Amino acid sequence: MSKKLASKTTLLASLFCCSALAYGQGVGTVDPENAAWGNAKKFHHTELAPVGPVTPLPKREPKGNERGIVEQADRIFSNNPALALLLIDHGQIIYERYRAPADQNSPLFSWSMSKSLTALTIGAMVCEGKIPDINQPAGKYSRELQGTLFGEATVKNLLTMSSGIATSQFVGNQKPGATADDNEWMDMRAQRLSGAEFLKWDSHKRGSKLFGGTLESGAKFNYSSSDTLALSNIADNNGGFIPAFTKSIWNQVGAENTGYWMLDRDNRVVAQSGFGASGRDWARIAMFGLRTLKEKDTCMGKFMAEATREQLPNSDHRVGKNFSGYGYQTWIADFGPNNSYWWVGFGGQRVGVDPVNERIIVLSSHQESYMVEIYRMFTQWQRQ
Repeated sequence: MSKKLASKTTLLASLFCCSALAYGQGVGTVDPENAAWGNAKKFHHTELAPVGPVTPLPKREPKGNERGIVEQADRIFSNNPALALLLIDHGQIIYERYRAPADQNSPLFSWSMSKSLTALTIGAMVCEGKIPDINQPAGKYSRELQGTLFGEATVKNLLTMSSGIATSQFVGNQKPGATADDNEWMDMRAQRLSGAEFLKWDSHKRGSKLFGGTLESGAKFNYSSSDTLALSNIADNNGGFIPAFTKSIWNQVGAENTGYWMLDRDNRVVAQSGFGASGRDWARIAMFGLRTLKEKDTCMGKFMAEATREQLPNSDHRVGKNFSGYGYQTWIADFGPNNSYWWVGFGGQRVGVDPVNERIIVLSSHQESYMVEIYRMFTQWQRQ
């Protein structure tokens, strides 16, 4: 048996036999109200109105083998702390269910799924010529990053989370002694801190013994929210993150509800963990990604293809242990018959996409204790 096949067999065993968690250590738990709508609405934010015709997302009855998948989805939803679960096949909903305090119109909060949207925003700016070359040092595109270790890394290093920043202490958060209730994201949400301030502090501390030294930039994937913040900093220094996201992403998806971006003390997006949208609009964003992938000869189509395939292996599986690798701020899974890509958020937030079969899963939760069941169901759906 080859090493690659043996590795995949071991991973499949963990998916189908064991209770391995997909994200971080322990069971990620979040407040249900904040997951459903609170983080989007209660804290400092900007609202994005839906623009243009709504992209159709019709419901249809499951057929054939889909019935078994839908029955499985319903069992998973009923027996676990899920708030929303949608299954979309070729732009049609075959399963949709919500649990209070969430409903069809709730702006389901992303947590780290926002990272993947940040990568798409950078891609749009690349294709507009605002960031001409992702292989250039990030400091070339942001004065605020000049003289920092983030500025020395290339934009691509930041996209692949390989800036060289040392291992974080708590699921991507670099604040010393970070916990679920005390980390830099909580400080940004509470308006005590800006992303730019934190990047300067983090860059200064990165090479110290506090974090165990530095790694060579570009050498290894190492999950860090600071890399995402550095990307949004580049966007804000080249016309603005919100204008770029709004024009090139949000206004293209055909949303039906308002979207929300959390803002820090400088009124800049909390890019690593700050976007909220309804379940159906999360599906529409994923459908926009699939449409973009089909545009193979366009700049954005090529960027999306790079973003959704493995750029670096997930070598230590400290975070995202069920994923084989990382693209551009996006997790890559090889546990199905063909690779899928995933937007992953703490507490059980997931958007998974099978680009071959054009199947999408959207999940919101207040605890991620059952993700292995989600991956198993999605893999079975892929095989149909």
